[in-house]
Amino acid sequence: MRTDASSRYEKGLDMMNTIKAVERACELVELLGCGEVVDGVMDVVAKEKAPTVVKLEPDKINALLGTELSEDLMREILVSLGFILNGDDIYVPSWRGDVEHYSDIAEEVARFYGYNKIPCTLMRGETTRGGFSEQQRFDRAIGGAVRALGYDEIITYSFISPTYYDKIRMPKDSSLRNSLKILNPLGEDTSIMRTTILPSMLEIIARNHSYRKLLMMVETCFSGSVLQQCEGVPGMLFITAANSDETSKADVFSSELHVWMSNRFTSTFIEQIAADKSISMRDLYYRLFINTVGSHVMVYNAANYGSLYSSGMAEFLNFKQ
Repeated sequence: MRTDASSRYEKGLDMMNTIKAVERACELVELLGCGEVVDGVMDVVAKEKAPTVVKLEPDKINALLGTELSEDLMREILVSLGFILNGDDIYVPSWRGDVEHYSDIAEEVARFYGYNKIPCTLMRGETTRGGFSEQQRFDRAIGGAVRALGYDEIITYSFISPTYYDKIRMPKDSSLRNSLKILNPLGEDTSIMRTTILPSMLEIIARNHSYRKLLMMVETCFSGSVLQQCEGVPGMLFITAANSDETSKADVFSSELHVWMSNRFTSTFIEQIAADKSISMRDLYYRLFINTVGSHVMVYNAANYGSLYSSGMAEFLNFKQ
């Protein structure tokens, strides 16, 4: 927030201005009749601060500003601002803690000379053409390839909470727990630099899971393990081409997908999605059931998924026109 106080004190406070401030306060006390000022001052300075000294370099200042100002004009401007000059040495006043480099001196000269008087010029000098290193090109190629295969890229902060190591059950004596601590963290959750990306990945997966539903279309039989693994998981639905007592027969080869399919299960699924992208889960299940010969189409975890009547494939797929 930009306030009058932040504007007034953004350049720091002058520790050498204490006596003047006290004298002004005493003056106001007498003027307003609020008390009686006694004589004498006790001032304790823990450490005397040496003044900042910067070299006056007119050529470098002109090169930085793109001007041809005389040294006399620069000296005149600096003296008027309270700077003390002794030869080429500029002694910075105690209330100007923001001045410590020749570029700061150039800024003071430019301010009082007038920015509107400085001519506009194009950048001069040699420039290099931008590009990626061999390693960067390799990393980008790998990233593009895996994203094209359907993988998702996760971009997270490099700082995490120390409790994340406990969440992933990292051993107490693991060297990966020796993380750098941030001196000014935003909070406890972002107080150390991570040594492994696993906690951040799991956090993103858990967060995304609460916003989406998962549909698994499985052709082969998992015996009874499918029901055991997914039962009770919200938003997850399994549709398989075999029940827990059968084994699917893969006797149809798809030259388009380059896979063996069990009886028409996968081909029916693709045909129905292509014909009606908003097909309801109930209608999809029914058409899979009547077109799959020799294997029972089973639905697992429907009770924890939601309504098969109102839900459709649009919840799972994003179709581009």
